[in-house]
Amino acid sequence: MHIWDLENSSKEWDTKRQRSLYEKSIIKSTPLISFNLNIEENSDVMFIKRLRLVDNEPISLHHTYLSYDKFKEIYSSDRLESEQLCVLIEDEYGITPKKVLETLESMTTTEEVSQIFETEKGYPLLILEDIMYEEEAKPYEYSKVIFRGDKVKLKYEFNN
Repeated sequence: MHIWDLENSSKEWDTKRQRSLYEKSIIKSTPLISFNLNIEENSDVMFIKRLRLVDNEPISLHHTYLSYDKFKEIYSSDRLESEQLCVLIEDEYGITPKKVLETLESMTTTEEVSQIFETEKGYPLLILEDIMYEEEAKPYEYSKVIFRGDKVKLKYEFNN
């Protein structure tokens, strides 16, 4: 078993990881999404679901919510599958996170996630929820990332 450090930026890491756009749609914001993005309920929200693979093995599943009104250009970007969202947002809008609120918890797989990760139901997972802020009270991205608990090492360092 190989544990991948997702913050590693070595050339070996870059050549082995891939992203796959699993789903994208415009949805109406739920109370939770509205609260986390500080927008009105039932606002148009871009939902992006991407699968990250290393050596063709599923490692993480990313669920991201962005205000559609604010980030319309990203929805049709041909870079959506190949680039990290933070890179697209910075390139297209000049926005970088000034504050990040993160929650990390453990749980086991659901039937859907077991199928995507090609594991048995009940497999260990790490769930990371992020809210990115461009200013203290201006969130712009809400995401939930599901990591295989047996394949990743998470390392965080925040500098501003």
